[in-house]
Amino acid sequence: MPFALLTVAIILSVMGATYFTVIAFLAPITIVICEESRMDKLTGAIVINCGAICGGNFPTSNFGVVFRGLANIYDHIGICRVRNTHRNRLCQS
Repeated sequence: MPFALLTVAIILSVMGATYFTVIAFLAPITIVICEESRMDKLTGAIVINCGAICGGNFPTSNFGVVFRGLANIYDHIGICRVRNTHRNRLCQS
């Protein structure tokens, strides 16, 4: 059951729902599922939390676009530092 909740949280987050939207949508459903299946409620909360975070960092989701942009900026800076030692004209601008 925890893997099903994790999968649903990841899928919702990958499709574009933000972290808090996934938590607000899945928390009541998770509580009901945990009570009916006699699963610990803390486990259910941790599972949907981790799923929302994992899906949010997917490259096409909201946070993933931010992380990808930051990675490209810092990767470009690192490449330019290496290339500037060789006096490359592309990195001097």
